[in-house]
This record gives sequence, C-alpha cells and structure tokens, in this order.
Amino acid sequence: MPPADAFRRRRLAPLVVAVLLATPAAAQPAADGEAEERLRAVEGTIEERRREGRRLAAEAEAVAAELAGLRAEAVDLAAAAQRQEARLDTLEARLAELEAEEVARAAALERRRAQSTALAAALQRLALTPRVALLARPGEPAEAVRGGMLLQAALPRVEAAARRLRDEIGALARLREDVGRTRAGVLAEERELAAKRQRLAAVAERQAKLHATLLTRASEEQRRAERLAEEA
Repeated sequence: MPPADAFRRRRLAPLVVAVLLATPAAAQPAADGEAEERLRAVEGTIEERRREGRRLAAEAEAVAAELAGLRAEAVDLAAAAQRQEARLDTLEARLAELEAEEVARAAALERRRAQSTALAAALQRLALTPRVALLARPGEPAEAVRGGMLLQAALPRVEAAARRLRDEIGALARLREDVGRTRAGVLAEERELAAKRQRLAAVAERQAKLHATLLTRASEEQRRAERLAEEA
C-alpha cells in the first residue's frame, strides 16, 4: 500500500472506530461496510483529482515548450525583418544614385543635341550661302572655308558623343528597372515577414493564455485533493 494511502487510512481509522462504537451491535456489520465504502469513495475522488492535476500540469508543460519555440521563431523573424530593412535602405540609396546619374546624363544629352543642332544649322547656312557672298564677307576667304571645314569635322564627333550618352542613359534606365524590381521583391518579402510575425504573435498570445489557464486548473485540482484529504 502506498504511504499516502496508508496515511489516509490511519487518519480515517478513528472516524471508522467512532462510527462503529456509535452503532448498535446488530447494525455494526452494515455500518462497517458503509464506512469502508465511503472511505474508498473519498480515496477514489482524491486520486481522481490528483490524476487530473498531473494531466493538466503535463499539458501546461507541453504548451510551455511550444511557447518557447514560438518565441524563438519570433526572434528569428525579427532578425530577418531587420536584414530586409537594411537591404531596402541599400536599394533605396542605389536607386537615388541611379536616378541622379540618369538626370545628369539626360541633361548632358540635351546639351549635345543643342550643339549638334547648332552645328548642323551653321553648316546648312554655310552651304546655302553663295560663294560670292562668302568672298564679300570681311576677312580672308580661306578663313571662311576653314571655319566650314571645322564645323563639318566637329559635327560627327558631337553626334557620336550624343549617341554614347543615349546608350548610357538606356543602360542606366535598365539598371534602375532591375534595382526597382529587386526593391519590389524585397518589399513583398518584408510584407510577408510582417504578416507572419503578426500571426505568430497571435498564436503565442493564445498559447500563453492557455498555459496560464492550465497551470491555474492544475493548482486548483491539487488544492481540491488536499482539501478532500484533510476533510477525510
């Protein structure tokens, strides 16, 4: 017999003796059986309360382990979110650099276009000017011819520089689009992380409440078993 049961039986023994002494001899066997039955019922109730308390405590321990796992996962998600934010900051800075460079190249292209237009207009005017008018202008005719040759030689260089600028602007635009797509992907991942963290926080909150409830119920069952043992 377990020590606890032996202790309860020793405590209940005076009660059984008192009942037997107060019962007439003819009714003593029946009273003895009733007392023993009541004793077994009390002991069964006490053991039932203790089993329930142990079950609830074990369930609370399992929930506590799950809660610890959820909290560890929340820490990992927070670290991942910080990394994503750092990536976003880097991408935002890179986009700003590319946009500024694209604006500068576009301004340079406009200047090249203006130069090309001016050179083409000057060459056209020179071509349309009659030779007699050229000879009548102040200065040596050779200077006018030399000036026209210089204009004609400069025009291809200006147009080539403009083409290079257009190519560079196109490359910058494509790079900016690539960075923009990467940024959009990081933003989507960040939103997904935020949603996952929110769901995880909700689950952790529910599990924390369940853990507290289970501990309370386990404690209550233990106290009930103790009260029953004292009353017996």
